[in-house]
Amino acid sequence: MSPFDLPGPQFLVFYLVYGIAVLAVLAALKRRAAPDQATKMNLSDPYLIACLRGGKNEVLRIATVSLIDRGLVAVSGSQLSAVDAKAAGRVRLPLEQQILAYFLTPRDAASAFKERRFDPVIESYEQELVRLGLLPNDAVKSNQYFRLGLVFVAVWTVAFFKIVLALSRGRPNIGGLLVEAILFGGGAYKIGNPRLTAHGKALLGDLQMLFSSLRERASSLLPGSAPNELVLTAAVFGLAAVPSSAFPYAKKLYPKAASSGGSYGSSCGSSDGSSGSSSCGSSCGGGGCGGGCGGCGS
Repeated sequence: MSPFDLPGPQFLVFYLVYGIAVLAVLAALKRRAAPDQATKMNLSDPYLIACLRGGKNEVLRIATVSLIDRGLVAVSGSQLSAVDAKAAGRVRLPLEQQILAYFLTPRDAASAFKERRFDPVIESYEQELVRLGLLPNDAVKSNQYFRLGLVFVAVWTVAFFKIVLALSRGRPNIGGLLVEAILFGGGAYKIGNPRLTAHGKALLGDLQMLFSSLRERASSLLPGSAPNELVLTAAVFGLAAVPSSAFPYAKKLYPKAASSGGSYGSSCGSSDGSSGSSSCGSSCGGGGCGGGCGGCGS
């Protein structure tokens, strides 16, 4: 008997098993497509790590919090302002210089997310991550979209034919099937179109293990006492790892980010079957890093 002739409840069970099988195949194809290569990443600039973990907005959050901690940006409610017109001359990173120039006029902290002047420097970080194979390049994205398209066809075509058949037979109760089809489509998109490559996800997990001691002692951080440790902790683990008791402005300025780290967990490797455990090349030693990450210095 054709599965399309199954009664509604039985077809839902069949479609559930079918959809899970299709997603499993998609996950397997994604693992097979991942190149087997080691990735070395220079950790001297924690903003590159922040870009890997959370993209443009996360980079801007981490950089702004770092500038506040170093006394170069003042906070008033949700507004930020550079302490003086010469502040930009006291930092060396282009991103920090641009942020200080932007906040010469007091502005809401979140307004920076829509500011286009930061795009070139953020794009340079993204291009470096693409070069390292941590973000997907155009060829990888094209393959992802192709596999994703096949999965959508496989999942939704079955649902479409069953819906048409049910309606033609005067059985309009198709809500459960529609819900399953939508859920499988969302699941397929999440599995088949990740922001990071398998190596990117694995490397991020390795970094969180490598710098786990930073997170463990984050509660002892005090404003202005260890700017390099603060920015590296935030870059690797997110603002949720920054103690709100000592840095209350972080949660006030970026409540969502400070409540949810946005990290990928601290496990080494990933379900994608790759590992960057031997690829965390860095001048920053083990978990301490200390002041070695001079890219944050002012």
